[in-house]
Amino acid sequence: MAGQTEIKKQLKSLMKEYGLALTNEARDELLDDLLPKSVNFTNQGEKCSLGQEGCVALADMEAVWGQNNLLAAHFLTEGAAVQKAVAMVTLKVPYSGLPAGNGWGSGFLISNSLFMTNNHVIPNKEFCNNINMQFMYQDNFTTSPAIQSEFFETNENAFFHTNASLDYTIVRLHRKPYKVILPTKDNIAGEEVMSPGYIAKFDFAESEQIAGLEYLKNFISKKEPITALDPSKIQLLLGYTAGSKYGFIPLR
Repeated sequence: MAGQTEIKKQLKSLMKEYGLALTNEARDELLDDLLPKSVNFTNQGEKCSLGQEGCVALADMEAVWGQNNLLAAHFLTEGAAVQKAVAMVTLKVPYSGLPAGNGWGSGFLISNSLFMTNNHVIPNKEFCNNINMQFMYQDNFTTSPAIQSEFFETNENAFFHTNASLDYTIVRLHRKPYKVILPTKDNIAGEEVMSPGYIAKFDFAESEQIAGLEYLKNFISKKEPITALDPSKIQLLLGYTAGSKYGFIPLR
């Protein structure tokens, strides 16, 4: 501990000597050195030239040279929806000189529960112990209020596939548990209310899960005897998937 205190004093002394701008720049470079490095690809596709599809001339006075990258305005709306499926791969433990909670990479959902990222971000199943996926980690565009992010754990034993040469990894994510409101004296009229000891109603359920939750609710509220419970009808009640809440980006 004493050694760390002395190191901090030396670092603060250097920061004062060289100024915050330079030390911040050095810190950013160090962070970049610690993060996993992407693979260089040689096949980037052919460059578009005038006359090819996507490279158009407009009348005689205006032209789009090179690749036509004009987009309709609705891509902003679509982007706002699609970005919800993107998550930051966050460190749960200190790793490679970076503290727990630091961003390690990023990826996106390709189904309700399958998450795709790079092999250099998650190289093997064992590395899944070090990370989780943080959805909605970005700042609000007005900066306030802050957007509430949510973490999903990996379920690599259910599905994991990686390819080092193509630099991708696909891993299944665990469901998040549902919280079913229980009947209390506060909701005799049927309203669903928050009360001490009871948690708000389930959200982001798929249709089969909603039916199963309503089925289970009848037993919790003692509308049906527990002896009549059919376990096969509640197999899908293990929680909601990340994709059922945030959507996913299907692969072509």
